[in-house]
Amino acid sequence: MFKSHAVFKSQVLLDDSSWAKDALLLVVREQSDTIHVYRAVSDMPSRVEDYFSDLGAIDSYGDRDTNYGYGSGVHLKEYSVTADNEYVVGTVDPEISKYPLVFRLFSQGNKTKQRLLDVIHGVNEDANKVVELQEIVDPEWNTRTLGAKVIEFAEAYCESWVAKDKELWSWWQSLTPCMQYHVLCSYGGSRDVEYDKETQTFTDYAYIQDPDSDKMRKILRRLWLRKEITLEDLEVSFEGVEKLNELGLFKLVFAEETEMNGSWTSLSDHIAWLEKLTNMQYLSFEYVGITDDDALTNLKRLAALPSLKEIEFRRCYNFEYTATAPELRKLLPNCEISGG
Repeated sequence: MFKSHAVFKSQVLLDDSSWAKDALLLVVREQSDTIHVYRAVSDMPSRVEDYFSDLGAIDSYGDRDTNYGYGSGVHLKEYSVTADNEYVVGTVDPEISKYPLVFRLFSQGNKTKQRLLDVIHGVNEDANKVVELQEIVDPEWNTRTLGAKVIEFAEAYCESWVAKDKELWSWWQSLTPCMQYHVLCSYGGSRDVEYDKETQTFTDYAYIQDPDSDKMRKILRRLWLRKEITLEDLEVSFEGVEKLNELGLFKLVFAEETEMNGSWTSLSDHIAWLEKLTNMQYLSFEYVGITDDDALTNLKRLAALPSLKEIEFRRCYNFEYTATAPELRKLLPNCEISGG
């Protein structure tokens, strides 16, 4: 059996010089310290691919939409190796997938070091999205040292997520029901619960009180990695909104969904709780009915927020950006005003 191993997601260069995106790679360290790299031999079932896409194996080229880089390295729960060492068949946590993962030997000998560098660098054109792993390795290391460091990084990252999951769950439990609902709406989790706006309580809360829920774990990890809240329903209270500051610097978005729900009236209805968001770094209005007077009257109250660096207006049909942006810059001299 292997001394250690880890599964990664990365772009790789194939033997025919074509690029394979989102390849699942298994890096193994034999008892003899020899390093081999295996690659999944077929397309993964969607359940597995969703997992690796959302928060799974180290994604060294980064998610182009969310730009949060990578998730955690993943170890096989059980595995077997064919006698010729050509294939590895393994399983991961049943919550991730009930299907086995089949890997075929992808490189050995002289090619292995390049495969490891592929994992580290992601072979991506955008150097800004190279995973931090490259900061702790030396390309001059031999294959055995490089492989061991790559696996150790995955192990440490997995352990850090275990601690982070506990911390996030504690934070989640400290939220008011209305703020829990806002988080669920922002990350697609509100469809499976029922929330009573009059009593500001959940009447059917399914998975959201289960600390072992894989779905809840995904939502909280996405929130932590993206640090962004998109508001969909302004009829729901914002009691306890200051708990968002515990995420660190974050983004807040009034988006098209807000307008579709018929909840937008005036920014004056919300400026009082916005003033509590001392760690809000970015505020965006996208396709909503904010007006020039509304913005000028209320946004000046946010000038005292220490972290706010940018306010953006995107296609707000009642807002004259060209005429109003210069006035806003005078009111908020430490904040970039952007949009159009």
